[in-house]
Amino acid sequence: MWICSGPGKRGHRRLSGVRMRLLLPALLLMFGATALGSEPGDDVDALTFSHAVHASDNAIPCTFCHTGVERSTTASIPPLQTCVGCHETVARERPAIQALLKRFEEKRDAVWTRVYELPSTIYFSHRRHVGAGETCETCHGDVAKMTLAEPAVDHTMAWCLDCHRERVAPVDCVGCHK
Repeated sequence: MWICSGPGKRGHRRLSGVRMRLLLPALLLMFGATALGSEPGDDVDALTFSHAVHASDNAIPCTFCHTGVERSTTASIPPLQTCVGCHETVARERPAIQALLKRFEEKRDAVWTRVYELPSTIYFSHRRHVGAGETCETCHGDVAKMTLAEPAVDHTMAWCLDCHRERVAPVDCVGCHK
């Protein structure tokens, strides 16, 4: 999972070694709180993103922004173009949205700070889990109620194994370990 840092602040299949190195690190990604004015010397005010406003209040599905979740190992972090796609017309008068639009026009992207990270020895595929019917909440908690994305689940080996056993999913070592 990633958040943007502000000022101060299905089934298992082993991949070839080459493909594994290209996919490293396999990460659980989630769009969290953003503060776009986060680079040294940046004059753009910080912008806060709220999952509660977007996912809950406006019922935007996770997959709208996290486009990779159904077809990739990672969920993918949306580029500013995704935000601009809506905010060219929605809430454009708000200073935070104006800052976002200015940053986009200047061809600058968000600066991200990781919230969740799996060890590099672990292979994880969002596509396989989503394809098996798991929801984002299973691993990320009720993100739709979060303003700032924060860890909601302790992704330990024991937690993953318990989840797999409950769902009668594979628990063989080579399914997850490289």
